[in-house]
Amino acid sequence: MHKNAVSRRHPRFLLHNESQKMTKIIRDSSILDELEAFDATLQHYDDEKPVVRPVPTLVTPYDIIDQEDADEESGALSPFSQDALACALGRSGWDTNAKYVDEWGRWCQWNGSHWEVDKKMVSFTLIRKFLRAEVVRLVTEAQVSRDMAVVSGLGEDEIKSREKLVTAAIRNGKDTLQKNGIAAVESLSRSNVASAALVEDFDGDLMLLGTPGGTVDLKTGILRPGEREDMITKMTRVTPAGPGAKPEKFLKFLHTILDGDEEVIGFIKRYFGYALTGSVEEHKVAFFYGEGRNGKGVLMNTVYELLGDYARRSPVETFLKKVSSHPTDIAGLAGARFVVGSEVPAGTTWNEAQIKDMTGGDILTARLMRQDYFDFMPQFTLFLHGNDQPAFRSVGTSIRERMVLVPFSRTFTEDERNTKLQREMIDEEGPEILRWMIEGAVEWARRAEDGKSGLGVPDILKKASKEYFDREDEIGEFINDEMILDASEFISGSDIFAKFQSWNDQRGGERRSQREIMKELRKRGLKDARSGTERGLKGLRAITGQDRADMVG
Repeated sequence: MHKNAVSRRHPRFLLHNESQKMTKIIRDSSILDELEAFDATLQHYDDEKPVVRPVPTLVTPYDIIDQEDADEESGALSPFSQDALACALGRSGWDTNAKYVDEWGRWCQWNGSHWEVDKKMVSFTLIRKFLRAEVVRLVTEAQVSRDMAVVSGLGEDEIKSREKLVTAAIRNGKDTLQKNGIAAVESLSRSNVASAALVEDFDGDLMLLGTPGGTVDLKTGILRPGEREDMITKMTRVTPAGPGAKPEKFLKFLHTILDGDEEVIGFIKRYFGYALTGSVEEHKVAFFYGEGRNGKGVLMNTVYELLGDYARRSPVETFLKKVSSHPTDIAGLAGARFVVGSEVPAGTTWNEAQIKDMTGGDILTARLMRQDYFDFMPQFTLFLHGNDQPAFRSVGTSIRERMVLVPFSRTFTEDERNTKLQREMIDEEGPEILRWMIEGAVEWARRAEDGKSGLGVPDILKKASKEYFDREDEIGEFINDEMILDASEFISGSDIFAKFQSWNDQRGGERRSQREIMKELRKRGLKDARSGTERGLKGLRAITGQDRADMVG
């Protein structure tokens, strides 16, 4: 044999041969790009005495071989086990930048400004990249360990032992990068303590607003860089302009459609600002009413688009009587702050109970399609609009206190219309409009500090709302037309019902039950009473012909 030839069984040949295999595996697996530089283990050598820097972390046979082959008494855990890889993933920074929400069945990734709900399998892709790099690292460590044994002359038995580690590492690495291996690590990492999160962990601070340029404190209006601790998943469409910036075209538009009424414009500003906050303490719903072509649709759509993730549309059927709505209609409102109902059709009746529920601040129950029911705390402010005013079955104190009618009395001709105005305002003044709304939020918060309403509903809107409710107060109208309030009188329930039916038939009203009518009368302070065997109410009697004559006289 030539003096420079190397036996095929010599450790140096085995090292060279194994390195060729590893190079091929790395190239075939497309993981070369994932290999990060790590401390060089082998340094330059002196001809007489090689100097070797120890590897900071050396693998042992039990680190590399299959878990089932580990010495049970040693308790060693293979770094290639799915559990170990899930833990290593967490330590790599994953637990800091990724949260898994089981109720959503999705990961949230920190993108530098907010937590982004992963809808494109980005998390799975990132885990694949991590595992490729981790396999390279572990296999390389095994190779380095074997190389050190060779250059240090540790003996053929030790070299062979470490060669087995390389073989095992390659085998386990290939298994790890299979579909099932990757999926298992992803699944296990969901339960990493630092990664597991609940729905309620996110977007819980009602006075913070997420924007592309950072987080806005709605108590002060200050924009600052977003932080992980904000736990914000939602973004407005634009970053607000700086303090004091004015949306001139938008303000001119508001003055035009609201006849220059500064009090109403101020209320609109505070109401939009209040909607940014996620607070529901005002228990209000605004109904923008007016004949077509009056600008209310342009106003709603402009704000809706600028609010991005915070805005949602809801079928108007959700708020109307005798129209079936699916619980998924409500489910879609979880986490929303600005909710716009679709156009209210003519000839409809409000669902007072639903409106009360959705503005009362209590927990709502809903469900997604083909999923279980879930509860959530509402954070949204309602905006309803229409050309017609729906009727009310009952006009009690609670609904009067909740709904604010905002009339839009202007009607614009075809020549006066600018069909591109909405797009112009969004594109040219979007940041300034958002700043205007933020100013409204700050003003609302300041006015609400003493526990009173921060909205400041103008008298003109209070009057319009009262007139609307008075017109729709069917029971009140019945009492005015057919009854006399008299504390000493008694009237039976059957007589009340007969009077109501006759009066209601003449006006073409909707049929109502005796029980429903009696319930509405009790709400007005009338008390149950008896006269002999008859049940009825005290404090009320039917109007007589003499009463009518006295009224005329």
